[in-house]
Amino acid sequence: AADPVQAGRLLFEAAEVKKRKLVEAIHGTLSPLSKDYSDAPLKTEAMIFNRSYLVDKGQEPLFDEAVDSVATEFEDILTFSYIGPLPGYSFVNIELNQGNFAMVDKSRKLLQLPEKASWGSIKSAYRQLILAHHPDRNPDDPQAVQRTKDLVAAYGIVKAYCQSLPGFSEEGTPSEFSFAKEAVEQAFIVDDKGVVLARVKGSEKPT
Repeated sequence: AADPVQAGRLLFEAAEVKKRKLVEAIHGTLSPLSKDYSDAPLKTEAMIFNRSYLVDKGQEPLFDEAVDSVATEFEDILTFSYIGPLPGYSFVNIELNQGNFAMVDKSRKLLQLPEKASWGSIKSAYRQLILAHHPDRNPDDPQAVQRTKDLVAAYGIVKAYCQSLPGFSEEGTPSEFSFAKEAVEQAFIVDDKGVVLARVKGSEKPT
């Protein structure tokens, strides 16, 4: 009689091989249209693929078509969930456990901002740095992609800090935001939907 344990192991291994081949096929179609990618944990046992792709804006229509193509190709065996485009800093794994000031101050310095800056000047500084360091403008620089990721992450953190302050507006206001330690440590780090991501230990959430 066949060993049920051995049979189960063989079935599992065959399923894993099939999963790997599917992931390789999907990634092989999407990867050439992206600058980079980042894997996230699988949320269920049925999920085989949870990956974010960093795509130039000009490539988005082609990337959408590629996603439609693989979704159609594998529609009999896979269900696709495609979310995007998301803000650039969503692609980067931002660590939000350093404490507000260390995190915000490091990001401010990376963006070459003074200790007080308006939202308009922050956006302007970020755009200039992204243009200067973007991989498309530095094709021979192997560090260009990482520098761009770091800038995108820093901008996301600085924006989150500014969003937590009174008077913030996407359109920009003449008022300046303080990046002094005492100001930052009174603030909360929030995302675009106002969800608190990090705060100083012992502080209370404002009502």
